Amino acid sequence: MYPSSKLGLGTVQFGLNYGIANSIGVTPPSEAKAILDLALANQIYVLDTAHAYGESEKVLGTYPLHTCKLVTKFFSGGDIDVARQQFSESLERLNQSSVYGLLAHRCDEILENPEIWKWMQEQKESKLVEKIGVSFTEPEQIDELIESKKIPDLVQAPFNYLDRRYQTGLQKLRDYYGTEIHVRSVFLQGLFFMNSDLLPSFFDPIKKLLVDLQVQHQPLYVGLLQWVLQHNFIDKVIIGVNTVEQLTANLQALHETYATSLPELAVDIDSKILNPAFWPSNIKN
Repeated sequence: MYPSSKLGLGTVQFGLNYGIANSIGVTPPSEAKAILDLALANQIYVLDTAHAYGESEKVLGTYPLHTCKLVTKFFSGGDIDVARQQFSESLERLNQSSVYGLLAHRCDEILENPEIWKWMQEQKESKLVEKIGVSFTEPEQIDELIESKKIPDLVQAPFNYLDRRYQTGLQKLRDYYGTEIHVRSVFLQGLFFMNSDLLPSFFDPIKKLLVDLQVQHQPLYVGLLQWVLQHNFIDKVIIGVNTVEQLTANLQALHETYATSLPELAVDIDSKILNPAFWPSNIKN
C-alpha cells in the first residue's frame, strides 16, 4: 500500500493532445476541475505544468491553488530573455505571485548558458521560487550538471519498468545533494497498453515483451505504477490523466495487492524506443 501523497498530477493534458494512447484529446476545463478536486481530496498537492503546455497554466489559474505545490518549466533555447519572459507569463497565467518549483525544460539550457542558472538562483533568492532545477531528457546530463557545480533542488526524469537509465544518477542526486526527485512517463505515454499489432515496425524489438506483460500481468497499470513506487529514491511520481475515472483507477492502484511481481528485464532496449522524441508519428490508435 502506498500513500496517495506520493503522487503528483501532470497537467499537460489540460492544454495539449498528449500521449499516444490518448483517444480523448485535450481535457475539457470542467473535467480538469473535477480531476483537481479529486486530486486535492486525496492529498495530491504537487501539480506539474509548463509554459509550453498550451492552455494548461491558464486552466490551473482559474482554480484555487493555495494548498498546491506548483512546478512549472520554461523552454528558452538558451536565451535568458526568453526564460524571463516565459516565467513571468507563467506566473500571470497561474494567477500566482510565486511557485514551488521552476525547472528548465531541457538541461542543455543551463549547461550551455550559465547566466540562466544564475537567473534561476536569483528567482529563488527573491522568493518567487522555492526550488529550482531541470527536467532531464538524457541520463548523462545528470553527471554533466554535477560536474558543472549546478546542483538542483528539484529534478524530473523519465522512469518506468522499461526505462531505468536514470536510476543511478537520480539516486546520487538524492543521496549526496538532497535533491527532490520527481519521475514521469511511468506508462510511457500509454505504450504499455497499446495493441502491439497496431504498432509500427519501429517497436518490433519490444512487441513480444509488451504482449507478455499485457497477458500475464493484469491489471498491468497496477503493476507498473507499484513497480515505480517501490523505489525509495523517488519523492513524487507524476501521473497525467484525461478523466476523473483514470485518476480514480490510479488511486485504487495504490492500495491493490498485486498478485505477481513484474519479471526481471532480460533485454537491453534501444534508447530511441524509450524516448518518445524519436518515435514515428503514425502510432496513434
